Amino acid sequence: MPQVRLLPFLPLCLASLFLSFGNDLQADELKNSPEIVIKTVPSLRLFSTRKTISAREMPDRIEAEATRLGVNLIRAGGEKDGPLHLLVESVSTDPAEPVDVLIAFPAKGSPRSSGRNRYLKTKPFLCAWISYQGDAAGLADAWAELARVTLAAGYELSGETRHVFSEGGSDSSDQLSVELQLGLL
Repeated sequence: MPQVRLLPFLPLCLASLFLSFGNDLQADELKNSPEIVIKTVPSLRLFSTRKTISAREMPDRIEAEATRLGVNLIRAGGEKDGPLHLLVESVSTDPAEPVDVLIAFPAKGSPRSSGRNRYLKTKPFLCAWISYQGDAAGLADAWAELARVTLAAGYELSGETRHVFSEGGSDSSDQLSVELQLGLL
């Protein structure tokens, strides 16, 4: 099973996501912004574990939990069927305040739920999204820009966010490839 390597970007993106987006973007700012793409992610079957983690401790905890989850998925009789997903139902602007994070892999087969791990089916998820490829330091800005542009286009945010990491990822510790999904009402 490939090793999961996460970067220390999560405190930045979660703490800055809903700080101050405002709906008063100028036309010039929108020209340089990512294009808003709306999609509905179909329901997924995920093998998951829910953790309450502060943004400050996320990088280390999520990496360890994702690795453990992958091993538990195989032990439970399932097979990984896609990249790592992080689902956050509400975002805190205080990096010290814990948030609930669902750490999950799409799974096939019939893995048994046991202990802290659950096999669940998500509801379809309406979202604005962008594909982010770059260094970890730029991820918070990408989240903020996605939220600003989405709000300026008249959409209402649900408060849920998802990170879908590319399989394999980058060998470089400062580069990542992740789809950022911002939930809409």
